[in-house]
Amino acid sequence: MIEKIKFIEKNKKIIIFLSLAFILSITLIVFFNSLNNSFLANWDDNAYVLVNNSIKELSSQNINTIFTSFYVGHYQPISILSYAIEYHFFGLNPRAYHTTNLIFHLLNIVLVFFLIFTLSRRIEAAFITALLFAIHPLHVESVAWISERKDVMYAFFYIASLISYVYYLKKNKLKYLIFTAILFVFSLLSKSAAVTLPVLLLLFDFYYKKKLTRVLILEKLPFFALSIFFGILAIISQKSSGAMLELVDRFSIFDRFFIIFYGLNFYLLKLFAPLNLSAIHCYPVKINGILPLEYYIAPLIILIIVFLIFKSKKNRHELIFGALFFLISISIVLKVIPLGMDVVAERNTYVPYIGLFFIIGMFYTYVVDNKFKFSKKLKPILRIVLAIYIVFLSILCYQRTKVWKDSTTLFSDVIEKHPEFPQAYYIRGIEKINRKDFNGAVSDFDKAIKLDSVFIDAYLNRANSRYYIKDYDGSMSDFNKIIELAPNNANAYKNRGILEFQLKMFDAACSDWQKAFELGDKEVLTEIYKYCK
Repeated sequence: MIEKIKFIEKNKKIIIFLSLAFILSITLIVFFNSLNNSFLANWDDNAYVLVNNSIKELSSQNINTIFTSFYVGHYQPISILSYAIEYHFFGLNPRAYHTTNLIFHLLNIVLVFFLIFTLSRRIEAAFITALLFAIHPLHVESVAWISERKDVMYAFFYIASLISYVYYLKKNKLKYLIFTAILFVFSLLSKSAAVTLPVLLLLFDFYYKKKLTRVLILEKLPFFALSIFFGILAIISQKSSGAMLELVDRFSIFDRFFIIFYGLNFYLLKLFAPLNLSAIHCYPVKINGILPLEYYIAPLIILIIVFLIFKSKKNRHELIFGALFFLISISIVLKVIPLGMDVVAERNTYVPYIGLFFIIGMFYTYVVDNKFKFSKKLKPILRIVLAIYIVFLSILCYQRTKVWKDSTTLFSDVIEKHPEFPQAYYIRGIEKINRKDFNGAVSDFDKAIKLDSVFIDAYLNRANSRYYIKDYDGSMSDFNKIIELAPNNANAYKNRGILEFQLKMFDAACSDWQKAFELGDKEVLTEIYKYCK
């Protein structure tokens, strides 16, 4: 009997090894394109890496700065420190940064596999969950975008923390709870989205049918204290970047209710049909104060799904666990406060989708175990559907990594999906400036301004682009328009002064440079400004 158990365990280890080898191989094939991608210089990679002086030297002063600063409205010192380590060894070679992202994704796949296997003790459930996690197209953004290092890093510590907690529940040894807390801190230091973990710990208690005792609650208090602290820190960091002030006045509390449910519907729909993906999914346009119809239908769809979950008899426990895993981990990005420029974001699904993939994996095991009346008929159909679904996801994921090649490719894709979005034309225009394609840049800024007639930065960059192609009249017109719209814009005065100097309008140039200086540009063209003295 003992020998038989040993044989089964040995075979199980071989199956696990082969399963992981298969998943990781598919993932490497699907994401290989991402290793050849560039920095997205105009989409956060600039602030995080290219011009981030904090990462240019691994000194105690810079490390202190990293741990005491916000970057692009986030507190994420461990993620920023990883850039500093890469810069130390590889400089600004984008392949190194993309490779690190992919390595973390591969590690996360392994962790997801073992988390689900530890929960379910079923290799099939772990295999399906990990494979879907590995190749789902909505996860491309987290892996292929260097700036989303924080996603794959926080997920690594987050999932490891959950595994450690499962061991604590099973073995009841304090060291596992301590490991859970340490890993949680590292996750928080990678991205503030980790604040949801304490609630998930309670969910895992529910999964293992633990009674809600005083001890159970007390052991969670340090976790909730950390969540509250880092949650407040996240709010402060968002306010420091100005993101908290965006769009709040545009949408009422009533609107926000429907926006939240729309977000849930979006993520659920894209789980099965990840089509029409985009780096930006714009906020809805209200017509006569009314949101599009799909926003008002959204709560009804969610209510129907909740009703079906509670009506289920065979696998209700797993359904509730998986659904709550998804809901808890995605709750903080559901736009209770509408900020940023996107109503939903594909990167938000990186951890939450684990819960939904778990439901799919467990449903498969229930069918295989003949726990439904229709299991025998459904089994071959389900296997075919899963196989087609996996091939479908793999192809879409492979194609999606190409879209993240560079800023021009990415925002051309955004423009194709959202031609009414002025920021997309603006960002592509900036990239064209970087490539010295000033005529192309002017064309993109024209479109951005047509869509947003008070887009100051678009006017400014169009004026500069026109200057380089010697369209001095057009450039002057743009500078004048900026000053009309924003009379305290120091850059407009400074750059109009350059144009006036070029046109030998020396008195006007000196007057504009003086105005720029008064508005705060204390280093205004010192080499030229001396001519005004």
